[in-house]
Amino acid sequence: MFQTLLVATDGSPAADGALAYAAGLAEEQTGRLVVVHVAELVPGRSAQVVRAPEDDVVRRIRGQVASLADAGIDARFELREAVVGGPSREIARIAEQVGADLVVIGTVGQTPGVGVLQGSVAQHIAHFAPCPILIVPTGGSAPLSPAAG
Repeated sequence: MFQTLLVATDGSPAADGALAYAAGLAEEQTGRLVVVHVAELVPGRSAQVVRAPEDDVVRRIRGQVASLADAGIDARFELREAVVGGPSREIARIAEQVGADLVVIGTVGQTPGVGVLQGSVAQHIAHFAPCPILIVPTGGSAPLSPAAG
């Protein structure tokens, strides 16, 4: 059913849960994973743009993708950049470019009011994604992989 799954990750525990779930789907359906991290660029002084320091996060995500590939899952990593507030649109753009059948993203399970006020990427991606979205809750009742349920 799903041939190409795009997993959006920020390196958080919620994103790790979404990645594990997507890996289970990909393995079950012999699909491929495109794991995407969008680094946010913060406007600085004098119109300069500053990239948030995320070397450790990127290194960890690359390691996760390498482990999935070593386990026989067709997985690759994409690192992109977007100005603050732009990751949702960039994720949707990548989903379209790779022909994603599903976007998988984690959420920390904030109340709807908090999510709206803080601008949740999981909520915003729903407006831009060219395909269905699966939001995997952290600490909720969803298993970490389809096989675990």
